[in-house]
Amino acid sequence: MKRELYEDWTAALRSGNYPQGKGHLKKDGNYCCLGVLCSVADVPREYHSGLEEVAFVFNGEPYLGSLNPVRFSVPREAPTLLSFFGMDNVTVNAKKVGMFSEDVCINLDTVLMYLNDGGKYTFSQIADVLDEYVADGSLVLT
Repeated sequence: MKRELYEDWTAALRSGNYPQGKGHLKKDGNYCCLGVLCSVADVPREYHSGLEEVAFVFNGEPYLGSLNPVRFSVPREAPTLLSFFGMDNVTVNAKKVGMFSEDVCINLDTVLMYLNDGGKYTFSQIADVLDEYVADGSLVLT
């Protein structure tokens, strides 16, 4: 991910200017952490299906998933928001955030949706987790 965009994204998450919501990039004026990323960046429409309605597109159809990590991951061949930013192959240790009791590496998008939609992490805390993944080398900035 480009360093400048990352810094803008985490600053926006910490700003208090985005009310946090769940299950959608943006709905009724509330955002998920990836919706904040969309707001900060100029994301082409094919990478999302309207900020008001869905989080990801699966084979051209809306895909909302659930908190079940097996169902929550978007297939790698589907365009996702993270693929637009060159982060579609980023895997991180989910134990760090309490998803599992042992070391398990899963896709960053799954972790971010879990943190946001699970309701236990504020945007500021999500930005802190992203900083930890940068510090440990899981998320590389260019």
